[in-house]
Amino acid sequence: MQFNRDDGRSLWLDNLEIFDGLRNLGSGCISVEDGKISFVGEKAGRQSPKRSKFDEVIDCSGLFALPGFVDSHLHLFSLATFNAGYDLSHVSGTTRSKFQSILKMAKETFDKQEGWHRFYGLDSFDLSISKYLDRHFLDELFPEDPVIIHFKSGHGALLNSLALRLIDLSETTDEPPGTTFIRDLEDGLLTGVILEGEELLGAKIPSIPIAQLMQSLGKVFEDTSSKGITTLVDASRNNNVSKIE
Repeated sequence: MQFNRDDGRSLWLDNLEIFDGLRNLGSGCISVEDGKISFVGEKAGRQSPKRSKFDEVIDCSGLFALPGFVDSHLHLFSLATFNAGYDLSHVSGTTRSKFQSILKMAKETFDKQEGWHRFYGLDSFDLSISKYLDRHFLDELFPEDPVIIHFKSGHGALLNSLALRLIDLSETTDEPPGTTFIRDLEDGLLTGVILEGEELLGAKIPSIPIAQLMQSLGKVFEDTSSKGITTLVDASRNNNVSKIE
């Protein structure tokens, strides 16, 4: 049960089983006034407000009230950018032709962001997919648009040839410390897969437009609050308010 009390009307939630995070307080009530919780406790207690003063009374028999959940490890901006891109997390156990069909559909229906096609959530460990994860596979579908596919693990991405050229990455580019450019075992050329290259790619690829990012952040907050999560702890070491200022 969700309530969005922005209309100024007061609310009395009656006959709730209340858990305060440590113990079950038993049957009680919660009142909401001016958009804020004003009372939690026994409805017959000395400090409890009078039920008759409230604009709306709801019988919550059989329901529980408890403090909001805390997500203690979240990568907020990564999740927001994920939601702003095209989701490939549902792709698994597929053939090359079926995967191409999925990407073709995305190309036709999903808007580019700053000229780039951005995909997220692909399981690079799925053997049915990983065997043809290289830039030439993407070049067949996207010869004139830069493309990046972020892997589900969060530790790698695949770029097509145009994307590599636009960020000035070639066979002679030195790998930053901790980053790996995967190469073809036969000719030594770049496959387009970059591991642990988040900082490198983040500095070279145009950012998602701020309006779109803020809209996506709003969807993240709506989704988490709908699940009872009221507090988020961002675990990314390089996230800060300056990213959206």
